[in-house]
Amino acid sequence: MDVDENPAEKENQQPEAEVAKEEKKEKKDKKSKKEKKSKKEQKTEAEPTDAPAAEEPVEQEDQYKKNTRFICFVGNLPYSADKDSLTKHFEKIAPVSVRVATQIDKPTKCRGFGFIEFDNYDRMKTCLKLYHHSMFDDKKYPPRRINVELTAGGGGKSEHRTAKIEAKNKKLFEERQRNAKEIQREKARHEQGEEAGQDDFAGVHPSRRNRMA
Repeated sequence: MDVDENPAEKENQQPEAEVAKEEKKEKKDKKSKKEKKSKKEQKTEAEPTDAPAAEEPVEQEDQYKKNTRFICFVGNLPYSADKDSLTKHFEKIAPVSVRVATQIDKPTKCRGFGFIEFDNYDRMKTCLKLYHHSMFDDKKYPPRRINVELTAGGGGKSEHRTAKIEAKNKKLFEERQRNAKEIQREKARHEQGEEAGQDDFAGVHPSRRNRMA
C-alpha cells in the first residue's frame, strides 16, 4: 500500500516552485528592460550623427553663394573715366564694387574698360539689359556708347576662364538678338495698326466731309 508524502514536505515544495518561477520571471523582465535601454542608447547616439547630414545641403548652398560673383565688364570707356564717374553712371542699380583699369605708367588714365560687381543676380541682369549701349558722359570727353558684357571673377587669361566668358557672352548675345527681333515685330504691329485706323479726312470739317465721301 502506497503511503502519501508527508504533508509538511509537500507544502514546502510548493513555495519553492513558486519562488523559482518568480525568479525566472524577474530575470526575464530585467533582460527585457536591459534590451530596451540598450536600444534607446543606440538611438540617442545615432541622432547627433544624423544632424550634420541634414545641415550639409545648407552649408553647400552657403558655400555656392559665397563662391558665386555677379560681375559685369564695361568697355569703350574714355581715358578720363574713373571710379567716381563710373559709380555715378550706374548709381541707380547700386553696384557693391567698381573698378577702373588704369595704365601702369599713368595711374589716373583709364585703359578704356572697367568692372562693376553686384550683390545679386537680378541687379546684374538689370545692368546688362538697361545699360548696354548706354551713353556714358563724364563731362570731360564727348558722350560715348559703352558696352556692358558678362565676365568671370578671378582675373587672368587661362583657357578655362576665357572659354567660360565666351560661353556666357554668346548666350547673352543670342538673348539680346531675340529681344531686338521681338521689339521690331512689336513696332511693326503698332505701325500696321496705325495705318489701318488712319482717317483720310482728318482735319476736314464734318459738313464738307459728307460731300467728299
